[in-house]
Amino acid sequence: MVKVNNNQRQQDIDKTGDSARRMLNVNALLISACQCVALISYVTQFDCSCFTDTEYELVAIHPEHFLPCGSVLPVLRSGSSTPTIYVPARDRRLRESADPDSPRLPTLRHVTESRIEFDRLNVFLVILNAEIKFHRYLRMISQNPPTTPLPADVLDLMHLTVELVDLLYWKPVPTKGSQGEAELAKVMEFCRRMEGDEAMDNRTRSRVRFRLPAHMDVEARKAYGRALMGGHGALPSHSSSRIWSIEYFIRPSL
Repeated sequence: MVKVNNNQRQQDIDKTGDSARRMLNVNALLISACQCVALISYVTQFDCSCFTDTEYELVAIHPEHFLPCGSVLPVLRSGSSTPTIYVPARDRRLRESADPDSPRLPTLRHVTESRIEFDRLNVFLVILNAEIKFHRYLRMISQNPPTTPLPADVLDLMHLTVELVDLLYWKPVPTKGSQGEAELAKVMEFCRRMEGDEAMDNRTRSRVRFRLPAHMDVEARKAYGRALMGGHGALPSHSSSRIWSIEYFIRPSL
């Protein structure tokens, strides 16, 4: 779905020099839909089962640290009065015992019935948050591989999550020589003139408007997003190099 949307946005920008912004926040989407009936069709995407009945998998990046010194993870299932106990197994999964053949921790579903529609868990925020940990873990093991790696399907899930986040942060750019490139050049020239006039006006104003760099690349946008998801707010500098330095500096424990 995200790939299809990216392809459509690329086609749009090649034709007109502009493309619709990706809007994954349901609340903001509905507000926009009230202003533009054409956007209402996008709302129905959030009614499909991939959003309303999403399966989540608990990934213990470091199972031995997640449940150290004999600690266990009790999981109480609906309709059961006795929790099922899970521990780190020898294959580095969470299972009912250390035996690699014992039942593993199954996927989970978030209970949405107790929440109104707009307060339901946003799957994209879960993905963006998980990618922060997966990105750092994959970078770490590329430099210092563990003695016993995580199972292949867990690593595949990490890579797929990183790939999806790459698609979410992707921003269309007009293909060289396309009609959209010429149209965008006209718009950019107009914006430069307007920004020059605004700079003159701002000399008498105390408020400063924060803007991301116009040509920020995907990696810099992801680094900025990771900092925001980590609760650090707007970064003090607009430069990509500064954003990267902060992204490497902010390293919550895995």
